[in-house]
Amino acid sequence: MRCALALIAALALPAVAHAEVAGTSSTAATYRVDPEGTRLMVLVRPRPSALFASLSHEHVVRASRVAGTVRWDPAHPEACGVALSIPVEGLVVDEPAVRKAVRLDGELDEGDRATVTKHMRAEGQLDLARHPKMAFEATGCRVTAAPGSGAMKLVVQGRLTVRGHAANVAAPVTVRFTAAALEVEGELSLTHAELGMSPYSAGLGTIANDELLRFRISVRATRPPPGG
Repeated sequence: MRCALALIAALALPAVAHAEVAGTSSTAATYRVDPEGTRLMVLVRPRPSALFASLSHEHVVRASRVAGTVRWDPAHPEACGVALSIPVEGLVVDEPAVRKAVRLDGELDEGDRATVTKHMRAEGQLDLARHPKMAFEATGCRVTAAPGSGAMKLVVQGRLTVRGHAANVAAPVTVRFTAAALEVEGELSLTHAELGMSPYSAGLGTIANDELLRFRISVRATRPPPGG
C-alpha cells in the first residue's frame, strides 16, 4: 500500500525539556542520545473500511539520525529534561529486518518502498520541503512506579512537533539508568488528527491508512566524558 506516515516517533519519546529543580543535585546528569542505540518507530495499518484494505500492507517507519539530550536526576525525576530532533530525511520505510522485528508479514520490494517514502515526504503528509525536522520536548515527568534500583516507570509529558504543529503528548515509559547510560522504552498511540494531519488515501478512499498511529520508543543515551 502506498502510504505516508507521521513519525514521531516516539513518538516516541523522551529527551530534555528545560525544567530543573531549584539548586544543583549531585545525582543530576545530562546524557547524549546515541542514534545507533536508539530505535523510534511508528506503525500504521490500512483503514479497515477501505475497499482494498485486504490487499494493502501494514507499514513501519524507523527514525534514524535521531539527535538530542536527556537531563535526568533520579533524586528529582519530575524535573526530567528531554529534547529530540528527528530529521524527516532520516525516516526509513519498511526495512525487512524491522518488519520482522515488529512481526509484520511479508516484505516490500525496493520500488514499493521508494513509492511509500515519496508519499510520506510529500506536501500532503510530512512535507519535507517546508518542515525538514520533527521535534520532541519534554515539559515534565510523573513517576508511576519505582520497581527497583536503577529503574523507574514514568509518564513523560511534552510537545511533539510535526509539520509545525505542536501536539501535547503523554508517553508511559520505563527508564533504566546508571551513572554512564540511560535507556527509555515505551509505547504510545496517537491519531493523525492529534498531529494536525489527515491519513494518506488514494483512489477516492479505496486505499487509505487508518487514523491511529502506534509508536514504539527505545532511546539509549550515554553520559559524555568530562570535557567531551
